[in-house]
Amino acid sequence: MAPSVPEISHAARANPDVPILRALASYVDGIEVASGGELAHVREAFPDARLAFGGPGKTDDELELALNLGVERIHVESPHELSRLARIAEAAGREVEVLLRVKLAGDRSGVALAMSGPFSMDPELMDTCTDTLTASPHVRLRAVYAHLASGLDASAMAAQSAEILAWGRAWLDRISHTGAREFNLRGGMAVDYSTPGTSFDWK
Repeated sequence: MAPSVPEISHAARANPDVPILRALASYVDGIEVASGGELAHVREAFPDARLAFGGPGKTDDELELALNLGVERIHVESPHELSRLARIAEAAGREVEVLLRVKLAGDRSGVALAMSGPFSMDPELMDTCTDTLTASPHVRLRAVYAHLASGLDASAMAAQSAEILAWGRAWLDRISHTGAREFNLRGGMAVDYSTPGTSFDWK
């Protein structure tokens, strides 16, 4: 297996202004969009950028637009979204890679924001996606996406990443996934506004 190579993407929802995107272009590996509007905006400004499409509530029109505009990866939030994407990809005759978004039940005490609700799937729901993936030649499983919590210090973020990787690798082994593997490790770093001299331990 090839060695792991981390990639960094900019979330357009953090700041979609073209001058900001242009300034970041040479420092990131791609841009993640979370709506059809963001997708059209970023693709117009950067025709050759590598794009990933995330976010809940994607419409069929948005999924079709993503395929037509050459989105490289789509983050899938539910088995229903996966089946819709498979149908649209087959009708369009286009292939797409997906990352399934999982919601893990680790310790989230003391975090500024814990992801729940319509965002992502419980592990049991993840298992129901395998039949669709097996039956859909146009949709390829790339791996796992998780945003469990934000407002974490560096050690907590590292521990969260380790949790996601351990679960994701074991799950991919269990379903006999043999293709390339990618893990999207999400979560906002802590910013202590009460003590401005405190900085996040990036190193």
